[in-house]
Amino acid sequence: MALITDGQINTANDLRCYESSLFDTASAEGIDLSTKLVLADRELEVEVNRWLERECVDTNIEIRNVVVTEPLRQWHALHTLSLVFRDAYHQQLNDRFRGKWNEYTRLSAGASAALFERGLGVVRSPIPRAQRPDATITVGGLAAATYYVRVAWNNDAGDVVLQAKQSRLIALTDQRSRFERSDGPIELPDGMFTSDSLRLARLNKTLVLTNSIPLGCCRQRG
Repeated sequence: MALITDGQINTANDLRCYESSLFDTASAEGIDLSTKLVLADRELEVEVNRWLERECVDTNIEIRNVVVTEPLRQWHALHTLSLVFRDAYHQQLNDRFRGKWNEYTRLSAGASAALFERGLGVVRSPIPRAQRPDATITVGGLAAATYYVRVAWNNDAGDVVLQAKQSRLIALTDQRSRFERSDGPIELPDGMFTSDSLRLARLNKTLVLTNSIPLGCCRQRG
């Protein structure tokens, strides 16, 4: 399950489920939806952190322990749409956009209140999204093609954490074929993780786990 600190709680396509004309509006008004999504990520983190500091009696629970539940995802989507239509309104002072801005602000406030009333989802041993991998290609036995690579952290117990949010994809294309990881060190998040698992796929194929034993070469955060 993804953590709130992993970012990318929703995508632009998720927002379009609420507002079918969103892409047209964003294009016409010069609004970058990716920027608004990131801004909403940060603003929700601030609000959640404030709530934890004020209400949570367990001092071991921090923002990094909070997972993305459906109520939190809904709040994020509505808050992002409020930000989008706020900008759209201020572009031309169009009352139609002001109405949508006010409506999504109201819905966002309601979603936030419902989330905090019900309670946040948390985990005791959070596993953050892995960094984007650094890989190169050397001569090997795989067919020449475009390959996609991503990694995910394993925990100290050696469990393969398939539900942890995986890193962003990297694409490699070459006439040679065997992948090799960079020798550069990778920082471990908060000292809780020991290794990572590699996922590999050819173009238009499903990503599959390629190593049964976790890969080493990580550096403990000092």
